[in-house]
Amino acid sequence: MRVFVGALALWGCSVLPVSALIRSPVDNQCHARGLKGCPELVEGAIAYVEGDHATAREKLKAARSKNTPEQLRAFAIVLREVARSTDAARPLADVAALLTEDARPDGALPGAAEAPPATAAALSAVAVPTPHVGSSAPARPSGIEDRKLHAQRLALYALTAREDPARRHSETIELAEATGTACQVAGSEALCLRRQKGPFVVTDVVTSEECGWRVFLAVSDSDTAAPAFGFDWLVPARAQGTHGASFALKGGQWLYVAVKAAKPSPSDRGCFVTWSGFQPRLVPSLAGESDDDVLNPYRFRD
Repeated sequence: MRVFVGALALWGCSVLPVSALIRSPVDNQCHARGLKGCPELVEGAIAYVEGDHATAREKLKAARSKNTPEQLRAFAIVLREVARSTDAARPLADVAALLTEDARPDGALPGAAEAPPATAAALSAVAVPTPHVGSSAPARPSGIEDRKLHAQRLALYALTAREDPARRHSETIELAEATGTACQVAGSEALCLRRQKGPFVVTDVVTSEECGWRVFLAVSDSDTAAPAFGFDWLVPARAQGTHGASFALKGGQWLYVAVKAAKPSPSDRGCFVTWSGFQPRLVPSLAGESDDDVLNPYRFRD
């Protein structure tokens, strides 16, 4: 934030009333941030600094009704920065509290001790944040901020799918007793078991020691009797399992567990596979034709 310290210092040496020192900086900040009802807001701030709290509350209430909570909170931050710069400006912290409805039910303000009306000499040291003089960058419209906020909510809500019990799925398969279809995987004959339709993300896979190097996760665009796999992954043998993975299927694809035939062995106790994952939440594109795709934080395509 830029400050007009020099201008305020000149005012402090003059005989201008306090209202003249408050009016211009507060009015500039109000218009620079695109707020409505700037006359009421400025008059309310002046009235409060001069000790006329009843008039101040009336004016600030009118200004508050014309703006969004986000706009008022942003403007209150500016006022609080000014209030911290000197004791004479402390009443502006109360003005910020009134704008953001932080007043207590009894009308008192949180943490606000009564300060004497400010004088021109005291306010001469106040640094008032204001946009750079001559800057052509306009204040960002509140609509853009709203879209940004809702987009963030969409993204954060989508991340909760991994931990949502209603969207998780886990299964243990004894492959020797499972019914599937004959297929080809990695150039060899195998038994393929169709498990899950996308969109889906497999995160964990554990195989028993007897499975060896013959279990695959595979993805197909169809669920035909003899699926053709566009991608397959050999599950590592003799490991503690794979965890925290992101084996992702897009919408319409199918997940298969494929196992190559084992060599006959009298001590073969059978092969077990446990896999788990979750159904993701798909966030609508921000470039969608309808704003409703962005502004409704609970509208998702499952």
